[in-house]
Amino acid sequence: MAVKGGDESFFGLRDYQRGDSPRHIDWRSTARLGRLLVKERELLSSTELMIVLDLNREHQAGEGRESMFEYAVKIAASIARFALGEGHSVGLLGLGKSVYRVPPGRGQGQNRAILDVLARVQADGSAPYAEAADHAAAGLRRGGADRAVRPRYRQRSGPRSGGASVRPARDVRMGVL
Repeated sequence: MAVKGGDESFFGLRDYQRGDSPRHIDWRSTARLGRLLVKERELLSSTELMIVLDLNREHQAGEGRESMFEYAVKIAASIARFALGEGHSVGLLGLGKSVYRVPPGRGQGQNRAILDVLARVQADGSAPYAEAADHAAAGLRRGGADRAVRPRYRQRSGPRSGGASVRPARDVRMGVL
């Protein structure tokens, strides 16, 4: 889940042009240099990302290192590392028997906090994924659009599967929560 936001940062000064807002005139520089100068600002875009793990034990397939849960943990660690490296704020949430939560933050300390939780997390819950997603959305900053990317599952059965099993579908759906 991600929420977009932004802030403005000083970019530089330039000569006043007809139509510029008088509010943007830098009066101190104008007085010093004897000509009208305006402050230019750039919009700094930031995203707050909340990684939501599905810890419902009934949704897991596979065993050991080849389980969907282990792949989800590896993917969550990779996404967190990449997004933090790009300067975004990243958090983590999973609802199992325990609530695993790392509030959104930035930097290497945040990466260590997320990795620490990912090392301890267990797929031992019974809460539906939608409930975890709702908890995550409630913790994100207001004023942006909440988006979730989650796998769509389908049932597979047949003589080789030994009954019904849950497998990720080939596509990923994206929806507004």
